[in-house]
Amino acid sequence: MATGWVRAYSEENKAVKTKVSYFQREDRAKFRSKFSTPLRKSQSDSSAELAKLKWGDTVELPNGLNDDDWTKVIAKGKTGFVDSSHLVEIAYVRKRSGSSSYNFQVKMDVQEYDSDSGKTFASQQSLIWGDLVQITNRGPKRCEVRVRGTEGKMDTQGYRF
Repeated sequence: MATGWVRAYSEENKAVKTKVSYFQREDRAKFRSKFSTPLRKSQSDSSAELAKLKWGDTVELPNGLNDDDWTKVIAKGKTGFVDSSHLVEIAYVRKRSGSSSYNFQVKMDVQEYDSDSGKTFASQQSLIWGDLVQITNRGPKRCEVRVRGTEGKMDTQGYRF
């Protein structure tokens, strides 16, 4: 079964209002300490609240992270649904089978920010096996991810769950 964490990066980014995350560390810490999201009985904002989940809580994702509005979650001994934008699924870059190499690389497409010009540009970041990947939005062939504080997209092959 997949494991996830309670997160809300898009809401955090709106609250902090910056493209360079490390400039607003104190504001991010405050947002995270106050953030919570309800575990709901069914897939509706008006459904009964079973529990309150906080930033950083670990949850089980029986069906993985859904690409729609709600994801089924097991947390605090209860099964319910959480707004998918408030979750990340945890995965790790997989070591190539049959290889003794420690530097198998997965390419991640990222948008980087140049503070001098104020513009973003496309680049690729190399990951090695064992790197922690936070899946923020799952697609059938590509996922939106956060790795080493960087956001980007990568193919779904190459993970170990």
